[in-house]
Amino acid sequence: MDDRTYALTDHIYKNKVLSFEYKLESTFGLVPINIAKPKVDSKEKIKKMIKEFVGALFLSALLITPIISFAGDSSGPVTEGVHLPNNESIYTPGLGEIMTLTQMRHAKLWFAGKAGNWKLADYELYELKEGFDNAIKFHPNRSKLLLKITTTSLEQLKAAIFAKNSTKFKKAFEALTNSCNACHKATNFGFNVVIIPATNPYTNQNFEIRH
Repeated sequence: MDDRTYALTDHIYKNKVLSFEYKLESTFGLVPINIAKPKVDSKEKIKKMIKEFVGALFLSALLITPIISFAGDSSGPVTEGVHLPNNESIYTPGLGEIMTLTQMRHAKLWFAGKAGNWKLADYELYELKEGFDNAIKFHPNRSKLLLKITTTSLEQLKAAIFAKNSTKFKKAFEALTNSCNACHKATNFGFNVVIIPATNPYTNQNFEIRH
């Protein structure tokens, strides 16, 4: 049989490039001849790869370090309030913030009752009472008179809403407004005078009953 020469080049094995030339000696096997030496990357190329790797590690450290430092920073502003088991404090609303929301609910309660929308009035009364509860929860020393002064008028409002009685509602709402002012005077905030709303500032809400 005629000899035939087969060339196999650029054979990759474990990232090393080998060049082989084989000669067909017989029909039963291949005998390798003239095996070339593996091609090895130059030293300069290896140095470049190492520099790029080290540079990537350095850049990663620069990006990650500030994030770790921020996450572990406990030197932020101190706020009074509730503390979690791991000693991380959560946000506590100030009494002024709670009362600002109370003022909003006071107005919405009025316009809901005035329109005879009793479901909405009942909801706003619930929200109003929840605001009072939060004031007592987060600021007990400054809000200890709150329920004592407002409880009666809140119960009157609840009864008027349940009875769907507009006359009783207006009377109870006036009593609630007066009790708010009495609480302000008792806590040296008498300059903050609450009145029955004259105009509706919530033009993006319909207080009328939807049929």
